[in-house]
Amino acid sequence: MNRSPQITPALPLFPRTLADALLAEDHAEDTGWLEPLDRMTCRVHRRWARDCPARHRRAS
Repeated sequence: MNRSPQITPALPLFPRTLADALLAEDHAEDTGWLEPLDRMTCRVHRRWARDCPARHRRAS
């Protein structure tokens, strides 16, 4: 069986919305290009890191 390679949709270089940023950072973290603590968004709560209810716990 001849399978064609899966094509990943292009990710925005400069995310304009929270959804774009979450998608880009999730992909970058999953592929090893981004460390979890370097994110601008919260992967758990799906918000900007500054708006995350758990942000005070990460600062420790």
